[in-house]
Amino acid sequence: MAFYIACAIAAAAFSQAEIAAVYQPLLRERYHGTSASQMVVKDTSLPMPTLRGSLADWLKQFDEVPHALTRAASQPSPKESRRLEASMFPTGTRLVSATTVEAAFRGSGIEEKWSAFRGQFGAQGWVAFSEALATDDQLNALVYYEARCGGMCGEGGYAWLHRGTTNSPWRVAKKIISWMS
Repeated sequence: MAFYIACAIAAAAFSQAEIAAVYQPLLRERYHGTSASQMVVKDTSLPMPTLRGSLADWLKQFDEVPHALTRAASQPSPKESRRLEASMFPTGTRLVSATTVEAAFRGSGIEEKWSAFRGQFGAQGWVAFSEALATDDQLNALVYYEARCGGMCGEGGYAWLHRGTTNSPWRVAKKIISWMS
């Protein structure tokens, strides 16, 4: 229940422009060697995997992340996805239907499917994001992401974002990779 409350508070507290400002530094990142500017963004939010039950050694990577964020991320996440609107991202972000992306990779012949995907979208891959969790002071946020750039090319993890004041731009303070191929 706390996860839902944290999401509702964060979503209610952020305007569309502020939500776009959270995603902006994530769209300047590199994911498994591929620049996000060369990727399309799935138009459906990812559920943030819960940190509950994770190994203590792995969780040490979150020691610098504000406790309120790790506590919220340790709650069960909602399983339903939410449609992300273009206004939630910086101008020029290319959103593609999650259904279209998933359909592009059905069946066998993964390398041929990646070639067709790159030709169809003019992109090297795709990236998807969860909704952002935010601290009450709105100076810290946590987003889960997944990025794919080929059959054995991709990563997923958590991005902790921070800003000095509510008028400062967000920056990625730390990426905590949970899987990579």
